[in-house]
Amino acid sequence: MSGAPNESSGEGTLPDASTARSLRDAVSALNDLVLFGELDDAARVTLAGQVTALTAERSANAPRRDHGTPTAESWGDYRWRSPFAGTANPRSPGLTMRIDTEAEIPTARGAVTVAPAFAGPPGLVHGGVIAGLLDEAIGWLAAATAPDAAVVTGKLAVRFRAPTPVQTPLELQVTVTRQTSRSMTVEAEVRVDSNRTASAEALMVVRR
Repeated sequence: MSGAPNESSGEGTLPDASTARSLRDAVSALNDLVLFGELDDAARVTLAGQVTALTAERSANAPRRDHGTPTAESWGDYRWRSPFAGTANPRSPGLTMRIDTEAEIPTARGAVTVAPAFAGPPGLVHGGVIAGLLDEAIGWLAAATAPDAAVVTGKLAVRFRAPTPVQTPLELQVTVTRQTSRSMTVEAEVRVDSNRTASAEALMVVRR
């Protein structure tokens, strides 16, 4: 994870969560149609023209936010644009996170059902996507544990223990195992039902 999803205000107006999800899901459905729909060449040309025209029309009067250099103050909209958990990001597999930093040991749980668009071998989640989901979940917990800082991944070690299927509910469990003022060690795992399919340990760097 390249930075921390803190709650500070970013530039521009952030979308309402429900409308953001609605547009994200609609664009994701279009992506699935492009990938898996049995469209002939004429249909693809027509669809490309329609999408290009709509994008140009909507872009004409839609200013873009400048995310700039990652800092604790510039991550206010991260939960909308995150590549793995972004409410508004149609490229996101849709990871959702629940974080508990009030416990003696900070923990978090994530949930996601990965679509076939993110498959590597047929029917199985691509290993890079698994690594990204682990890094993302680790980053969310690390950022919540150090809310006054920007947190970045210094080292990530991933172990793939079993194939992880697409279109199946996955659970991520995350725990902070060591913490200092400048770094923390965080462990995470992916589970399908009660079976662990992947795990990771990360050294997170805290920048204040």
